Amino acid sequence: MSAYERREKSPSLAVTERLIGQAGYSLRLDVTQVTNADIEPFWVPDRLWRVEPRLCFSKVKFPDSVVVRDTGEWVMRHFELGDRDERWGVYGYLLTRGLPLWIYRWVDGALLVDLWPELDLPEPVRAAWQPLIDHARDGPVEDRITVSYDHIRKWDAEERKERIAARRAEATRRLTVRD
Repeated sequence: MSAYERREKSPSLAVTERLIGQAGYSLRLDVTQVTNADIEPFWVPDRLWRVEPRLCFSKVKFPDSVVVRDTGEWVMRHFELGDRDERWGVYGYLLTRGLPLWIYRWVDGALLVDLWPELDLPEPVRAAWQPLIDHARDGPVEDRITVSYDHIRKWDAEERKERIAARRAEATRRLTVRD
């Protein structure tokens, strides 16, 4: 927990869900089905999220939309999300035809923002997802990171003080319980 609090580590969505669950709450992603007369209904979440790396770079099996258009038959194909070109095709498919669970499992927010200008999406899909992309791109302006030996020594000293305070608190708690 300390590493998360100090922003040294970022929890995956699964870890975040477990931590929130331990605190007595639940993590919920709201997804809305958008219907438009021009295209089939599609799903749009209320926010972008990060997908665990092993999933956002995994191999998935979906219908090959190019073959479907040519032959009219559903032909399943394996796609490698670790390959940017194949991820581009899968993300386009998921945003236009994917189920909420598929979108949640394989569409990583940062990777989507990176691919966004290149995605070939119907205009209603692009318009519905655009506010999420804009929100992600409008992040805070970060200060430049200045790290020197003095900063590292200061952080080490602060961390040491935190560990000592935690040990003292634990020892005090044990003495109190024993009495």
